[in-house]
Amino acid sequence: MELRTNSNKLDPKQLGPFKIIKKVSSHAYRLELPDTLKIHDVFYVGLLSKKGEEEYKVEQIIDSKKQQGRWFYLIKWKGYGPEDNSWEPKELLEHSQEEIKRFNQARLRKACDAAKSL
Repeated sequence: MELRTNSNKLDPKQLGPFKIIKKVSSHAYRLELPDTLKIHDVFYVGLLSKKGEEEYKVEQIIDSKKQQGRWFYLIKWKGYGPEDNSWEPKELLEHSQEEIKRFNQARLRKACDAAKSL
């Protein structure tokens, strides 16, 4: 499980391993956590990794939408087919800020070009 803290770069970035109790959805799992952690036990799959395994990598951002004040991005995952594309909230894509920036800049350029052609 990936740790999200504003900690020193020498501090551990992951915690675990923890046993998976249940697959809650196609993108979330319930973990068996020690009571001392006092955190919610359901995690987005992008925050989890098998022991020694890298996290999922964003190959491309295909689309975006705003729902109930939150931004979501349609992600094409590296090494996976289009059937595995998924909508992910911006706050869970902290390791993909460059991809988000490129996507938003390209979208803005297209909008400006379309406006110029009117």
